[in-house]
Amino acid sequence: MDPSSPPPPRGRTLLGNAPCGKKLNCSIAARSRTWVSWVNGPPGAGTSSIAFRAWLDLLQAGRRAAYVDVGQVSFFAMAADAVAMRARNLADLWRNLVDAEAGLLVVTGHVAVRADAVVHEEMLGATRGRWVRLRVGDAELARRVESRRTGGSWPAPGDPLFGRSTADLRVAAAHAVAAAHRLDQADLGVPRDVARLDVQRAARALLRQAGWAGGGSTQFER
Repeated sequence: MDPSSPPPPRGRTLLGNAPCGKKLNCSIAARSRTWVSWVNGPPGAGTSSIAFRAWLDLLQAGRRAAYVDVGQVSFFAMAADAVAMRARNLADLWRNLVDAEAGLLVVTGHVAVRADAVVHEEMLGATRGRWVRLRVGDAELARRVESRRTGGSWPAPGDPLFGRSTADLRVAAAHAVAAAHRLDQADLGVPRDVARLDVQRAARALLRQAGWAGGGSTQFER
């Protein structure tokens, strides 16, 4: 990242409180401008599509940014130490990206409780960042989940809900609504309501909330 760029904004942050440890290459600690925005939310809230669009906007703005969907680096949900394994994979990947001069990272993936968030933070070492929690109303969230029977807003490769029965989708929608309520109760991350925003507008709102300027600017927007 351009060393003349201003530092990330201060605010409600959870990432980066842990000291540089053995699990993460300490070269990241020396690059205090590295910044992670973790886009969290219940299934169906649009975390993947919105976070990916935000990453593309960062690239178009000339930022050295990377994007990681942690679901793509953690196919071991039944393992006893699945959370720690996912956190280690993410930390190793981020170390390599920083070595390749990336300064910003957009992460998407569901983290349900603060204890799991802390595991990821500790693995990421001295990196700073912010959790953002996408929100939509219960009815809209259920509608989005049920629309995935025919591909939803975009046909995600390997979507387990594609082609499922109406009954199965209603169960999945109920689980998504329950997950959203648990996230609200845990108060994990800065909330961002995206119920009435399309993907482009939601991505721009996300960049503003993360403290990054999109739309061609290379300055942080306060």
